[in-house]
Amino acid sequence: MKQSSKYLIGLAFGLALLGIFLFLKYQPSPPDQTQIAAQLEAARAAGEQRDVGAVMKIISEKYRDSSVPGPIQLRFLLNKVVKADGTAQITQSIPVIALDGDMATSTSHLRIITAPEGRVVYDHDVTMHWQREDGTKLWVVPTKVWRVVSAEYGGFGFE
Repeated sequence: MKQSSKYLIGLAFGLALLGIFLFLKYQPSPPDQTQIAAQLEAARAAGEQRDVGAVMKIISEKYRDSSVPGPIQLRFLLNKVVKADGTAQITQSIPVIALDGDMATSTSHLRIITAPEGRVVYDHDVTMHWQREDGTKLWVVPTKVWRVVSAEYGGFGFE
């Protein structure tokens, strides 16, 4: 293959990557409420699969609440719940989402039932406070994402 052909192929490949990057960067995002609702559903489904790492994807590094001083302690708590109760069925009511600029609040009812014994380990309303933060789309394209910075929730029923 000629050297000039290699340069043209490289140039075409570079332009294609640039085009994909620009397409992803300027592609319109879904409405904020849809983004938050999708994050909540992804976290609920991850909880059923006992995937604490996937649940933690919606949690900000700035996370704090009245019972948990940070995301590391929240991960510990979630791991304790998952290990204590094995498989679970998690249901969540349709969230009520209120937006205020780069902040949002979602409120829904969360119920966790262990399987196969059917013991209710959690049955409370959960209010999450969200903040728009810097993130990436497809691990490359800079974008804004919604993450939970604090929450109000009831206690877990594990012993």
